[in-house]
Amino acid sequence: MELATIEMPVDEAQQAFEEYRAAVRERHDEEDEAIMKGYRALAKGQQVINLPQALRAGGVDTITVPKRFQRGERVEVTIPKLAVARANRTTVWTYGIDENGRCTMQTKRDPHVNNNFDVFRLPNGSFEPGQNDGDAWSQPRIRAVVPNVPPRLRPRAGLHNFHVLFEAEWGIEPEPPYDPALLRHIGGDLYAVLAVWDLTEIERAVLAGSR
Repeated sequence: MELATIEMPVDEAQQAFEEYRAAVRERHDEEDEAIMKGYRALAKGQQVINLPQALRAGGVDTITVPKRFQRGERVEVTIPKLAVARANRTTVWTYGIDENGRCTMQTKRDPHVNNNFDVFRLPNGSFEPGQNDGDAWSQPRIRAVVPNVPPRLRPRAGLHNFHVLFEAEWGIEPEPPYDPALLRHIGGDLYAVLAVWDLTEIERAVLAGSR
């Protein structure tokens, strides 16, 4: 998986980090703090991404899936090729990209309207208008298997504090993905890439049966 990353020489990032760190110490501004954390990640040599931009750069695909509650009927749905979810979750769901270019990814099939913890929303215009032939009642719930994080890469702070970005195998009965990335939220749309790895055939075989 190729990521659209934010590039900057390490020495320039270190200088910018120190500048913003001084500003944060002086007036504790949340925006300055988020920017400071971004520069700190770059100064450490970590990759930094704008997550909505990375999802858009990953491209889209169109799949054909069964319509809900209408046996034998199928519908075409446009979906992002990349998916994101909290790293402790097992499944991510989507209705695809709608006619306004909007897309929602959620790790509960039917989350409560006020539950934003596990919902990632890309607003109108995030993508080119998508194709979804079903109405709100019959829209298929398409899902993807969220990859596990191997023990050597699991942060001590707990997986629920991190996200996984991956090239999704979307479907009604999806296969596990291959090459995810572990992300740490910096602030706003910025995320630091902590690790990138490939799932082994053993891991994919177990996830296919358990997730």
